[in-house]
Amino acid sequence: MKYGNCGTLLSCVSLLERFRHSFSLMELEFLAFSFSAQMLRVVSFLHFLGILHCDLKDDNWVLNSEDLGNPSLSMCVIDFGLGKIADTPGI
Repeated sequence: MKYGNCGTLLSCVSLLERFRHSFSLMELEFLAFSFSAQMLRVVSFLHFLGILHCDLKDDNWVLNSEDLGNPSLSMCVIDFGLGKIADTPGI
């Protein structure tokens, strides 16, 4: 898998904003739910490992797809430059 082959969350949201009339409200809500759930799982796992990102923003999330013809996307967080290791894992 090539990381970020579908761009950042910011670029995805900007694209959806421009073409929002092409999507139903249910489709947009599903995307928002899916992205939010993935983001919470990633942050929860990082915190379980004792890793604090400290700079979560839409530019630091990249979207990936194994098959660009497949609508399912996975998210990865990038840029741990401001990250910290917690004193106690599982915070």
